[in-house]
Amino acid sequence: LQSGNVGIGTTAPAVPLEVWHNSAATSGTTDVMRIMRSTSAPLASVAAGFGPRLTFQANTATGGSGFEAIESTIETAGSLQHGNLRFYTVRDAGFQERMRINSNGNVGIGTTNPNSDGRGKLEVKGILGENAGMAVTDGTTRWGWRLDGTNRLQWLLNGADKGHLTSAGVWTDASDVSIKKDITDLGYGLDELLQLQPRFYRMKDSNMEQIGFIAQEVEQVIPEVVSGEEGRKGLAYGHLTALTVQAIKELDQRTQGLETTAEGNVIINQGNVGIGTTNPGYKLDVAGEAHASSFPTSSDIRFKKNVQQLSNVLDKLQNVRGISFEWNEKYTDLGRATDGRQIGVIAQELEQQFPELVSAWGNESYRAVDYGRLTAVLLESVKELKAENDDLKQRIGRLEENLIQ
Repeated sequence: LQSGNVGIGTTAPAVPLEVWHNSAATSGTTDVMRIMRSTSAPLASVAAGFGPRLTFQANTATGGSGFEAIESTIETAGSLQHGNLRFYTVRDAGFQERMRINSNGNVGIGTTNPNSDGRGKLEVKGILGENAGMAVTDGTTRWGWRLDGTNRLQWLLNGADKGHLTSAGVWTDASDVSIKKDITDLGYGLDELLQLQPRFYRMKDSNMEQIGFIAQEVEQVIPEVVSGEEGRKGLAYGHLTALTVQAIKELDQRTQGLETTAEGNVIINQGNVGIGTTNPGYKLDVAGEAHASSFPTSSDIRFKKNVQQLSNVLDKLQNVRGISFEWNEKYTDLGRATDGRQIGVIAQELEQQFPELVSAWGNESYRAVDYGRLTAVLLESVKELKAENDDLKQRIGRLEENLIQ
């Protein structure tokens, strides 16, 4: 005893009670102090929960009160084989148990029977709104999880809802409109989705086979779904669902009017089809050469009305030149030019004489010629030439007869 301090194993206690155990041993443990509670009753009559309590109490001039306590109690009535350790704090002027470690080493916070179903070493029980659940923090960022009162495990970041794990084992991301701002339409779609490269790989730590994406590759296309520093990057696979939905909508828009039949036929009942071009100007627009054994065109008299014979085609054709040419840079830039010299006519010249054979396409109303139907004009021109030739023959014949006479 020195200056009001009690020393056990020491002659110079520095605090009200200081206990030393002097030994030459350098390993292992030994009892330094024991707190025991005994009873004169037989063991069989000792109830569960019997044991000693160590209370930490503060005193003032008007009295004292207990603030915290630790208990060591037996778990099973009439047996000293199993014990637990209980931790208490004072709230509203009464002791309340806050944590218990049972004889199996299971830890319970807010529950007196941790791991009753054998599924975990740590069990936390609480009521929503009373700081229930668990959290980890670095002093700035705080991740927490708790039961939300609807049998869902809720995840929070700095108090904000981030998602739930339902009782069915389904993970749901927090998505309520009340927690969002700056809502805009998604700027990514089918083109970005097609840039993503699915991979097969093995995890280095476990050699486990998996399929998925590489975060750094996805980050080059859609950086918003990748987080973390280099070497620890993570990918929000769930957010790719929104991109997939957008891509499906775009694909649906692009294939509007496209149908398939049981016979394997493909039917396009609206829009234009482009081959080699993304801006088709006709129902079927081929930017380049096309080849087929024939290109039949409907011509049945039963489909036609207001039928009129072409006339004076020779005079009109005098104003249309037959030319050879090469496609220039402008047509090449449109991605439609073919190599080598070509033979044809000038659409604008033909349009002045036979506007039915010329159509317009593109943003600048480029002209195109229906060369197939031009044959009808050529057919009539041959007839007109033959008629002129026949007339000339008759006139020459009459002249010859007159000379002979």
